[in-house]
Amino acid sequence: MTGLLSLGYLGMFGLLSYRPQFIAWGLTPFTQVVYQASPIVTTRPVSAPDTEYKIKGATTAHITYKLQSNEDWRGLKGARSLSGTFEGEFHVLNTSSDDEFLAFKLPFPTRSNGKDWQPLTQQAIGAKKFEVQGAPDGEFQTTSAGWFWSGVLAAKGEAIFHLIYDTGNLSKGTYGLSKDTVAAPGEHHIAVSLDRNVPMSILGGQENGKRVDQDNYTWEQPLRSNGVPQGFSLRPGFSVLDALTRLLQLAPLVTGMYLVTLLSLLTAKRKSNTSELVLLALVFGYYFPLVTYLCARYPLPQSIGIAFIASAAIMLNYLRFLVGNRRSVVHGLLLLLLFQVTPTVLAFQQWERGLVLLLLGGVALLAVVNMQTARLKQSGPAAAALLLGLMTMQPDSQAASIQNSRGQTWETLWQATQTPTPPAEDAPKPGDKPDPSSEVGGERRLITSLATYELTLGKSYLESTVQASVEVLGESLSTCEIMPGGAYISRMDLPKFLRPLPEKKSLTLLLTAAGTGHLALDYRCPIEKLGEARSCTLPLLKTISGKLTMHSSRDDLLFYGGEVWSKKTTGKATVYRVGVADSNFLTIRWGGPPVLDSEEDPPHMTPGAAHIQVVQSQHLTLIQKERRVSHFARFVLAERHRLRSLDLQIPADFEIVTLVAQGFSVTPPAITSGLCHIPLGASTGSPSSREIQLHLRKKLAPIGFTGNWEFLLPRTSETEGAIQWTLAGPRNFRLENLSSDLDASSTDPPLAFPSYRALLAACDPIHLEGTVIAQGELKAHVRYVQEIPHVTDGVN
Repeated sequence: MTGLLSLGYLGMFGLLSYRPQFIAWGLTPFTQVVYQASPIVTTRPVSAPDTEYKIKGATTAHITYKLQSNEDWRGLKGARSLSGTFEGEFHVLNTSSDDEFLAFKLPFPTRSNGKDWQPLTQQAIGAKKFEVQGAPDGEFQTTSAGWFWSGVLAAKGEAIFHLIYDTGNLSKGTYGLSKDTVAAPGEHHIAVSLDRNVPMSILGGQENGKRVDQDNYTWEQPLRSNGVPQGFSLRPGFSVLDALTRLLQLAPLVTGMYLVTLLSLLTAKRKSNTSELVLLALVFGYYFPLVTYLCARYPLPQSIGIAFIASAAIMLNYLRFLVGNRRSVVHGLLLLLLFQVTPTVLAFQQWERGLVLLLLGGVALLAVVNMQTARLKQSGPAAAALLLGLMTMQPDSQAASIQNSRGQTWETLWQATQTPTPPAEDAPKPGDKPDPSSEVGGERRLITSLATYELTLGKSYLESTVQASVEVLGESLSTCEIMPGGAYISRMDLPKFLRPLPEKKSLTLLLTAAGTGHLALDYRCPIEKLGEARSCTLPLLKTISGKLTMHSSRDDLLFYGGEVWSKKTTGKATVYRVGVADSNFLTIRWGGPPVLDSEEDPPHMTPGAAHIQVVQSQHLTLIQKERRVSHFARFVLAERHRLRSLDLQIPADFEIVTLVAQGFSVTPPAITSGLCHIPLGASTGSPSSREIQLHLRKKLAPIGFTGNWEFLLPRTSETEGAIQWTLAGPRNFRLENLSSDLDASSTDPPLAFPSYRALLAACDPIHLEGTVIAQGELKAHVRYVQEIPHVTDGVN
């Protein structure tokens, strides 16, 4: 019977291992250490180079922990954790006579549960306030590693940083000075403010390990830069878990002693059978797990009272039929108080198990001697032997064996793995091409269906979307020109059996296999100025009849090369429906007199002409350490351009260093109201005779650790077909594109300035691009961050 009860209590102990919510704080005491590192202060004189910065600590610091003790009333009253706020006030002094760029970074605190350290996140901390006094010119941001502020500190000025955040639940809080901080007595100190008397020890400093006087709710101590964190630690109080564990370990032996004592009293009246013995043991033993469960939710006196009443009600009701009402109440209550309430109270009073068993064993032995005196029977020696056997049991080793076996089972499950199935050796691989030797027969042909066009008229270009169904017949590889040149394609969706040939000026497709699919294109065509009139020539898919739908705010559009089927005006919009057939181009004109049928195709309406005089421009903007901006520009004119001069819009504060026009280095002309006039000669047919190259330069204001730049792009007075713009900062600076009038390039474009390829390879430049851009202003807003290890990490 005793062995059965022991197994039951060990099972209860195992249940607590898996369900720590029964005992509030789990099987291990609550331990959470929070460490706050001191701020990192970086300064650089405004007049000094970018690389001459210094990393140091705050001049003075005042750290205050305002804490509240979180107490647990389950079992015994005692402080379990501390929570509150961290308040830090840091002073940074500029002792020089020059303004300084200042970067202030306070890392996020880190915490440990006794095993490893993990940094806390902004969501887990919940910063309440971050204020800066004395340095109004700056910006603040929360990075992935801490709080960061960057700005300018005036000469002989002082900046005060004030931060407040929640500390959460902790048992130990420490603060450590950086190695660059030279702390004199009184310049850096830590203070703790409590809401009540809590046993606490001082960590670090000359009073390491000293217990705080419980009459003081607030105390402080100076901080020293000896590399040892300093702070406070909650002294471990009484553990409810230890008391409950000790009580469960005593329960089997106490139950056995109770049965011996009760049987000794009952044998004077009658004999007890086995079923009654089992019932008495279960009713009595039910008290111990019930107390364990109730202690997790109620105070100790209330828990003992509920468990005692629940056990005593059943026990006394049974005893009054055996020994009578009076004796059952007196003897029953006395025995329950001795063998239930007494071991519970002694366990919570931290008595050793041997002392408790010795005390209860004396009571049981006294009952056995009394029974032997009243009746000489053989049950006395048997009971004494049973008592000695129970006292020699070691439940701790049995509990350890159960825990070890459980841990071994989980380890076995964790190491279970699955072996992946290898792929088949004859499976087709991605990118495999069909064997050309297997293709026989005639040439492949492309058959297309009716094409559908959707047109949108903008300010500087006409945007078109065309869709058509295609089918390829035949077996041999062949090519097919599907659309002439003169357009800038921005999106191309082709079936798998069609591949574009980029080396062709027109849209030419390679027919790789037979099949059916769907074709879709998005492309733009520029708008040409013809005096008061405007004109645009739209390339069409070849050999395909089509229908066009055009939405425009104008109602005076004229179409050449197509037939207008309908024209409907609704509100401010006009919808045109046009049919085209046997034509490769559609010319749209508005704002001037119509073209007469007797006129030949004028030059500005010749099919195939793109009407863009500057077909490409490439730009490189370099921000150098000497705070100088160098801008390199290259403009490529059309092969048959009609320009006699080229007007360039130069951004303010830039000066032209060199100018190469059509292969010749010329004296840079004067810049008047931001406009530079460059005369052009006739094109000789060579590539250099179509290029204009510029080198511009200007001085930048002093740059700090972080900030924003805005750059204007040199432009021509013509619509430019394609623009590529690269911006790069100094070697130890990181750039980020905040916004721009151009699109970010997904790939690095080929650089037209080979001398700077090595310089760009050492940094992370920004690449922007655009197609068919009308004349006007183009801007780029860029953010810069100087990369300093452990200072600007995580700063955007």
